[in-house]
Order: sequence, then C-alpha cells, then structure tokens
Amino acid sequence: MKNNRRGFTLIELLVCVGIVAVLGVVIGLSSNTMFSNAKNSEYKDTMLEVFNAALIYSELSDSSCAKNFTTCNVTLSVLVSKGLVDKKIYNKNNPVYKNDTAFASTNTFTITKTNGIKDVTYYCNSTKYIKLSTIDDKTNWGKC
Repeated sequence: MKNNRRGFTLIELLVCVGIVAVLGVVIGLSSNTMFSNAKNSEYKDTMLEVFNAALIYSELSDSSCAKNFTTCNVTLSVLVSKGLVDKKIYNKNNPVYKNDTAFASTNTFTITKTNGIKDVTYYCNSTKYIKLSTIDDKTNWGKC
C-alpha cells in the first residue's frame, strides 16, 4: 500500500511554531540586554575619553596643573580649546544625570595627586561623583 501523504501533520506544525516562538523570545530578551550593555559601554568610553584628556592636560607644560600640585580643576571648555577633546562632546549625553543632559562647557573635572598617583573626579553634586579609578563601579552613575 502506497502512502500519498503530502505536507505536515498538525502536531508537526505546532512543534515548529513553538520552536520559532521560543527562539523569538530568547533573541528578544538577549537583544535588550545587549543594547543596554552597549549604552553603558558607550557612556564609559565617553567618560574615559574626557578623564584621559584631563590627565593629559595636567601634564602639559602650559597648564595650571603642570607644576607640583595636589588638586587642580579643569573645565571641559579648556579641554576642547586645547584640542584634547572633540567639541562634538557637547552633543553627547552626560551619563551621570538621570535625564538626557548633554555635556556643558562648564563641567569641571578635578585632578588629584596622591603619592604620585593622579586620579580624575567628576562631581555632579556634592555627594555624587565618578572617579577614573572606579569608573567600572556604576553605583554613582545616573543618580544626579
């Protein structure tokens, strides 16, 4: 006897639809996490760029920080005017704020030197800040 059956049975179709649905959910959830991680990485890279520019500024011979110091402040506008940071930074979001506040020319970065080791700190208010040495710890990010 010959079996002339064509196509799939209802159970085979339901199994295929179930597999596709599970794959869709897994991909959707992982892409959400991936976008969140990419945004955090972008924020960290932006802050690293500015912090490293502040450290370079502190080493320049014509800067107010070039001599022996323990604390020195530099504004973002000075870093841009020296060519250490691109002026497109003013269009980027400042990651320490809850809302979409962009970097401003008046943002001030504090460079401290302790036992010959320099660190850069950005204060968004008196108690919330980001330090170059603890930039991976995001507990103080986005709380201003």
